Amino acid sequence: MKLHKKLGKYKPIEVPYKVWTCFGENSQVIHISGDQACFGEDYKNLEELREAIEWYADQLGGKVKWS
Repeated sequence: MKLHKKLGKYKPIEVPYKVWTCFGENSQVIHISGDQACFGEDYKNLEELREAIEWYADQLGGKVKWS
């Protein structure tokens, strides 16, 4: 069951490790180093960052289209 269906049931959803390591607790600035970026936790390449964003979008009942 995804987030948009669980809202209101008051049960936490476990975020996969590969997703939360993209954002972490300090996601206020995007840091860039070479061909990787950091949203607040670990540095990831473009594909890994997109997968993390897609996971969150999926939890909200949506999809991401990259151009």
